[in-house]
Amino acid sequence: MRSFAARVLAAVCVAGSAGCAREPVVDVPVAEPIGAVIDEFPEPFTGPIRMVELRDGRLLLIDTRESRLLRLDFATGGVDSVSRSGDGPLEFRQSLFRLALAPGDSVWGYDLRRRRILVFSPDGEPLRGFSTIAADADREVTMNSPWMIGVDSAGRWLGYSLQLLDRPPMIEPGYLVLRVDPRSGRQDSITRLARPSNQRTEVGSQVVTNFEDRDAWTPLPDGRALVVRGAGYVVELHQPDGRVDTAGRIAHRRVPLTRADAERVRDSTAKQIGALVAATMANIPQLKDAPPPPTHVLPDPLPTQWPLLTEPEIAVDHQARAWVRVRTQPFDSGPTRFDVLDRDGRFVRAVELPAGELLVGFGRAHLFAARRDDDGLLWLRRYALP
Repeated sequence: MRSFAARVLAAVCVAGSAGCAREPVVDVPVAEPIGAVIDEFPEPFTGPIRMVELRDGRLLLIDTRESRLLRLDFATGGVDSVSRSGDGPLEFRQSLFRLALAPGDSVWGYDLRRRRILVFSPDGEPLRGFSTIAADADREVTMNSPWMIGVDSAGRWLGYSLQLLDRPPMIEPGYLVLRVDPRSGRQDSITRLARPSNQRTEVGSQVVTNFEDRDAWTPLPDGRALVVRGAGYVVELHQPDGRVDTAGRIAHRRVPLTRADAERVRDSTAKQIGALVAATMANIPQLKDAPPPPTHVLPDPLPTQWPLLTEPEIAVDHQARAWVRVRTQPFDSGPTRFDVLDRDGRFVRAVELPAGELLVGFGRAHLFAARRDDDGLLWLRRYALP
C-alpha cells in the first residue's frame, strides 16, 4: 500500500505541478535506524581507516594518515602493531589502499604505492607479497595496474583501473573493472563504470563535474561482480563466464539540485584547489612562474538533480549483501542511507547510520562505523549487524 506522503505527492502532481512531471512518484522504503551502539573502541584514529575482521574476532586495521597497521581487540581494548611502512618484502609503503578477506581466512592488503599485494595469515601476521603489475612491457604503466578491491573464493582478485590514452584527455572515460588470476597473470575485463569526467571549456576553465551520474560496484565472494548503474539505479550481476544478469531497478527518489547548491559546490572546489596550488608553489620555488589554476564553472545546462550514488565502491558484509550508499540530501548533514541488496542484487531493506558517522566495515555479527569528534579524530564503534 502506498504511504500517505506518496498519495499526497501524487495528488499534487495530478493538480499540475511541473516539477513532479520530471520525477515520477515512487514508493521508496523507509530506512530503519541501525540501532544502539554496542561499544566504542577506547583509542581514536586519525583516519581514514580501513579494516577487516580476523578469524578470532580481532580487527586488522590500517590508520592511513599515521601509516599504522594494527590489530585491535574490542574485548580487551588491546592494540598491537603488525607491520610498518617501508620497502621490505613484508612491509607496505605509507598505507594500504584496501584490506580484503581471501580464501582460507587469510587477508590480502593492497599496497597502492608499490602496486603489490601483501598476504596476511588468518591471525593477521604478514606472510608474503607479490606484484600486481603485468609482466609484459606494454602494461608496465603504473596507472594501468588494477587497484585491488576484493578477492573471490578461487583466489582471483578483482579491481579497477584507469586506462591511459596517447591523446587528450589522456585518460579513457570511466573505470575498467578487471578480474585477475595471480597464478597465470591473466586479466579478464568485466565491465566499464561511468565516473565524473574531466572537462575544460574552450577558454580553459574547469567544469565542475560533481553533478554527473556515476556507477558503483563490488566483487562478491563467488567471483561475480555486482554493478549498480547510477543513471537509473539498475543492478547488474557480471558472472565469471562473462554473462550479465540484470537484477532489476531499485525504487529511489532523486534529490533536486538547486543553482544555489551548485554554486556552493563550485566555490568550495575553487577554494580547495586554490589552497592546494598555493601550498605546492610555496614548497616548490621552481613553480613560482606557473600559470594560475583554472577558474571553475558550472555545467551548461545545469542538471536538475543530484547524482544518486556518491562513491564508486560498495561495501559487502559476511552474508554477501551489498550496502549501497544513496544520496538523500544535497550535503552530508543528516543520517546516511544504505540500501541493502542480497547476493542476487534484490532489495532487502534500507538502513540508516547516524549523521556524521562513516561506515568502515563488517564483522560476522557487527557493523563497524566511525564517528568524528571536534578535533577531527575517528572513534570506531560497533553495532549489531541487521
